[in-house]
Amino acid sequence: MKSIGSDSPVKRSEFLKETQSLRQGINTLDQKDDTLDQKVDTLDQKVNNIALELVRTNVRLEKVEYALETRVATKDDIGKVLDAIDQFSHRIETYDRKALVHDRRFTDNDAALNDHEKRITRLEATPSK
Repeated sequence: MKSIGSDSPVKRSEFLKETQSLRQGINTLDQKDDTLDQKVDTLDQKVNNIALELVRTNVRLEKVEYALETRVATKDDIGKVLDAIDQFSHRIETYDRKALVHDRRFTDNDAALNDHEKRITRLEATPSK
């Protein structure tokens, strides 16, 4: 409204024009409020989705942690593995010793066979009486 002295009367047309302008301003604010309400609703939905995803992620993380806890080797498990390795190492050492002994026996037997072969050849070469 135009600033008119406080004692002067306002015309009806001026009053209506000014009230119409105020109503348009209020409608614009109402529309902005509706848009703001929609945005708030959208944000609420997004927050709910994020919270739901967070809960799902926590559940999955707990499952992974449980799986890791159940699969971690303990000192007893490591002790069993080391005992098995010690037993296997002992078997390998025993096998190596036996292989050396067998090699020596084969070498000795080969020499004895050669000696026997020479003796048999000599015996066959001598005329029988």
